[in-house]
Amino acid sequence: MTSARLTARSIDPAVPSLDLVLEAGRLGRWLERRGEVLVNRCYLRYKPDTSCVAALELESGRAFLYGVAEPVRPKLDKLVEAAPPGSIRAVDRRLRLVLATVEADRDLPALRNLPHAIARLGLDRSDDRPAPSSELTVLVHKPQRRLVGLLHPDAGAAPDSREDVVLRAYRKGHSVRAVQRHRAAGRVKDVRTARVLAKSSRYALLAMEHLPGQTLDALVSAGTATPAILQATGLALAQVHADPLRGKVDPWPMPAQLPETTVSAAAYETAALISRLCPRLARRVASILEVLAATAPAGTERVFCHGDFSADQVVVDAQGRPGLIDWDSAGIGDPATDLATVQAAGLGGDQLANLLDGYGQLRTLPRHLDWHLAQARLMRAADPFRSATEAWLDAVEANVTTVEADLGRLRQDRSGRERAG
Repeated sequence: MTSARLTARSIDPAVPSLDLVLEAGRLGRWLERRGEVLVNRCYLRYKPDTSCVAALELESGRAFLYGVAEPVRPKLDKLVEAAPPGSIRAVDRRLRLVLATVEADRDLPALRNLPHAIARLGLDRSDDRPAPSSELTVLVHKPQRRLVGLLHPDAGAAPDSREDVVLRAYRKGHSVRAVQRHRAAGRVKDVRTARVLAKSSRYALLAMEHLPGQTLDALVSAGTATPAILQATGLALAQVHADPLRGKVDPWPMPAQLPETTVSAAAYETAALISRLCPRLARRVASILEVLAATAPAGTERVFCHGDFSADQVVVDAQGRPGLIDWDSAGIGDPATDLATVQAAGLGGDQLANLLDGYGQLRTLPRHLDWHLAQARLMRAADPFRSATEAWLDAVEANVTTVEADLGRLRQDRSGRERAG
């Protein structure tokens, strides 16, 4: 069954806007009738029988769609009523769908009055940091969850202080944990990370140092990620895992722990999503969960981890030095989780071998990496749907097949070791 054939019927009759979001042509026509031109669908989150939300790039700028089931209509109405003037671009009562600019994202307190929230950060202090500016380039917007943007300095700032600042806006209360995790990462010895410059708990807003350079992901795609850069990246990750962080973060509490070496809640959530989107895959993903649970390793090492490590979380400067960014998912866990997520995100071949070689300069590769890789790939199996890519269903099924192959090799390897032992 292709994605086109699947979306010919309603995936979730309770949330009719989901079908619109998933069909680029239909969505483009819907937007054109409202004076907008679609550039890209960036992000999709779906709660069965309840709602869907999608981040969009339009020719007019960043925006998002929020569609709901009938029982959730009051929340949609509240969003429209509370939105700043001009931020609601369209309302479709039949589909129970709203198109709005990022300023209408009422779940992120800082966006309700961003200039005031930025001013409250106090970035124009006496240490030559750039003064607040209303010029913000949005880099990532996950509606109702998080926004990351680049704040540019005022044109009149001193030349030596014209540095960009990264703003991270969260849901109420989430910025506290983000500060703890980023500051914990900043205490890791000999690893470049972005400093926390200022924070506002009231607005759930965080200002971070901007690390200039290119992401490792971009360098890999361009074929310019040298073995030395990849080895340096692996070594930096090993330094994170080797750092005795527990005694160094007081008075900041240690970040929340990552899941123990069992099947994570995220894996179960992804499996449930795939089963709902394509019931014929339900038995296969249930079998994957059973095998993961049956083969979960015990007694693994517990260290400080990035938690969502991938090539796009590494910024390489002009000297080839890697810096590690975005520590929102950091915590105490098995070091294999970080090495598994970078592979599951697409790094492989010689590039992966060079990264692992750099890691091995300081630490022995963690055990049970094969198990963690299978779980990490399962957690990413629904990513084609979450990014609303074309032929997303075919891509999701291909991802499920890859995880099945991973587990088949895992069982064969372990059976061979048991026979040899």
